[in-house]
Amino acid sequence: LSGKTRSWCSGNGGRALTTKLPAELEQVIGGKVHDGAYRIIEHIGDGKRGDVFRAERRHGGERALKFVPQTKLQPGWEQEIFKASRLEHQPNTVRFHEFFLHAGYAVLVFDYIPGLNLREHIHRQKLTVPDLERILYNLLYFRRDCMELGVRHGDLHPGNIILRDPQMGSPRACEIMITDFGIGHTGAVLKPKDDLEQIGLIATLMLQSIRRESLDHGSRQVYDELCRGMALKELREGSALERG
Repeated sequence: LSGKTRSWCSGNGGRALTTKLPAELEQVIGGKVHDGAYRIIEHIGDGKRGDVFRAERRHGGERALKFVPQTKLQPGWEQEIFKASRLEHQPNTVRFHEFFLHAGYAVLVFDYIPGLNLREHIHRQKLTVPDLERILYNLLYFRRDCMELGVRHGDLHPGNIILRDPQMGSPRACEIMITDFGIGHTGAVLKPKDDLEQIGLIATLMLQSIRRESLDHGSRQVYDELCRGMALKELREGSALERG
């Protein structure tokens, strides 16, 4: 589930949600669910199949609760739980905790991660070249870990990547957290997307958000190398398509 206007684990990103909640979900805000285990604080994200809320745990701490109408559950929806559980110890994966039913909704419970999603950072054009390098570094390590466990994300995009803090830290310091394992939309078709291809698209979007003329000499060299790498990839793919 990727929020339309903000990261589903991250708070509002400075913008209000535009969709109106169903009446039964409006009623859960401020109330308790799952035998009082969670108190719903606020609505923080929405997507094609559900809504996400920030909740306070009975024994302290916060969680992100993803509410999906049982009528909208697609075949294979439980793969999201399977994938997140398999990657429990992968440092860039938002941790899954439990699943329960509530008033006609399937509810998935994840860690609540404060921070904006990558889509917001790209939109604000605040990323630096070192940020871009670290994000790609973490994404490629994430993909490697997935491959070792026989898992693929299937719907990687900037809205599913959360940056804990705008001030990026050391490599693999888990500032980059990945969520929403599922089946991506390609037009009207539901099918898993290739993780490596999605990382390439994410890299292109980040490069396009950076103004080359504002970079110092060292950053400009790295920027140009990355641009050349993306251009070569597109050229190779184009040649392969022409060959049939």
